[in-house]
Amino acid sequence: MKIRNGFVSNSSSSSFVVIDLDKAYIKDYSEYGDRHELTIPNDLINPKYEFSWEVVNYTRFEDKICWAYLQALYIAEELNTNKYIEMIHEVLKKNLRVDKVTLRLGTAYSLKNYPELSLIDGFIDHGSAYPELDLGNLQIFDDEENLTQFLFNDYSYISNCNDNGDERADPPRKPKLPDPKVKIAAKEVVRNIEEEIIENFLQSDLMKQTILIIRKDKNIVFSEAMNKAKKEIENQELDSQLFDEANSKSRDELIEFYIKTKKENQIGADKL
Repeated sequence: MKIRNGFVSNSSSSSFVVIDLDKAYIKDYSEYGDRHELTIPNDLINPKYEFSWEVVNYTRFEDKICWAYLQALYIAEELNTNKYIEMIHEVLKKNLRVDKVTLRLGTAYSLKNYPELSLIDGFIDHGSAYPELDLGNLQIFDDEENLTQFLFNDYSYISNCNDNGDERADPPRKPKLPDPKVKIAAKEVVRNIEEEIIENFLQSDLMKQTILIIRKDKNIVFSEAMNKAKKEIENQELDSQLFDEANSKSRDELIEFYIKTKKENQIGADKL
């Protein structure tokens, strides 16, 4: 048997299941969510519900739902319990935010005994289906968390194969998540750039001319004063004496004036 990561269920003759437990790879599948009723498999996009001997990995949400329901149906037929069907219902309702889940997928047994339900015929090859694959190996039904990770994590999968050889499909490759240290470093770079931009603005002619305009007109709001300052700078309509006075202000004095003026004008939401 090849090396496998996560919880593993296997049949001696054919397939096995890998459950990836990393919650970082859980997907919400919103295309199926926020509705009153979800019908399986009718509402799914291109679902697979016939699992034979082909060598392939089933990673798609739609395929894994059908596989899980078929296993639950086989168990129900053998043990006369709907426990695992109800478990799948609850996991889907909780994660997709749907009110009701209706199952229209059937096995040979249910199609024969309940023809009035018009079920869609599905199957799992005998070597990978209960009871040949016993409950001890069906770890997707250990609890709702395992089932959620199996269905909604794209790196949980069914490795479908057969006992005619050792050939197996390569497992899906997980992308590396960003290193938290890299994220912190990136934020620090952004913060430094923002500080440099603010520093340049505080020392700019635009800031200094804005100060002069507000001093002359106490009723003008900061954004209007800045727009007026832009025009005056473009037209070189500067009061040289007052501009020299503003130019002599220190960085800390400019910051204090800038914050105070914005507060007084109640325009904290304005963007520079």
